[in-house]
Amino acid sequence: GIWKKQMGNLLYGKNVGIIGFGRIGQAVAAQFAFMGCHVRFYDPFVMQDEKHGHIRMELDDIVAWADILTLHCSKPKDGAKVLDASRIAAMKKGSWIINAARGGLVDEDALHTALASRQLAGAALDVFEKEPYTGPLAALPNCILTPHIGSYAKEARIQMEIDTIKNLLEALP
Repeated sequence: GIWKKQMGNLLYGKNVGIIGFGRIGQAVAAQFAFMGCHVRFYDPFVMQDEKHGHIRMELDDIVAWADILTLHCSKPKDGAKVLDASRIAAMKKGSWIINAARGGLVDEDALHTALASRQLAGAALDVFEKEPYTGPLAALPNCILTPHIGSYAKEARIQMEIDTIKNLLEALP
């Protein structure tokens, strides 16, 4: 019968940095922009957003600028972490990381340190370096972990199967 209410924050007016500005990154940008966020992106292959005019920033600049940093990119070919310890340390106090892209993009030990010290307000992760995830992030109250279920919706799976067959048919002579 007692509600413990936590004070939250609005998304409106927040700076959202998107790392990876392909089809998914652009769709995420549209959602955040619709909610009144200031959206910027970093992508080594996309120099400008001709469709909606979102501004491109360099990786280190967007990391320091964002209140919410969301990853929608592939792993670098050299296997380096996109958000390594130095980039996580450079993030604004009270900011958030969202990773539903690929495991291994974020230094999970450095993230744990930043979350435990409350330098970062929180993180939401759907992918991990090693899955299933059994590490110390699971014990933190400011970290939301899901078991790699980003595409686990019936409609998404059906569309993935349709796209697979279409790609196969296009590749056949």
